[in-house]
Amino acid sequence: MNKRLVELSKRFPLSLIKSDKELKVASKIYSELGMKDKLSPVENDYFEVLELLIMDYEAKSPRIQAFLAEARATPPERILKSILEESGMSQSQLAREVGCHQEHISAFLAGRRGLSKINAMKLAKYFKVSVELFLPRISEKVA
Repeated sequence: MNKRLVELSKRFPLSLIKSDKELKVASKIYSELGMKDKLSPVENDYFEVLELLIMDYEAKSPRIQAFLAEARATPPERILKSILEESGMSQSQLAREVGCHQEHISAFLAGRRGLSKINAMKLAKYFKVSVELFLPRISEKVA
């Protein structure tokens, strides 16, 4: 057996994740491997299987599913507001960085208007998140 695979398997054997404690260990290794510029073929295989195990656990975890449901229910403007507060960035700084009008950011944060798909894509690219975070939820369109 490959030495690197043995090393990784000692840290976390590739088997179903059964607890949040095991998830924490698996996630730490997953992050370490994900941060590497280049993975060996063995590391890549381990990484891909570990990802599947993490996704399986998260899909079955009531705590994680409740968290995701709450996140999906959070209005896009509140998400952007939180990101700006955490980063210490002003609306005008953000507008300059992503290349949109500050008035559009301000009106969006105040709930007076939505974002264009183009501006939502610019924000998603800038913050390296899913564009869905900045688009209205289906339930909001119906209401």
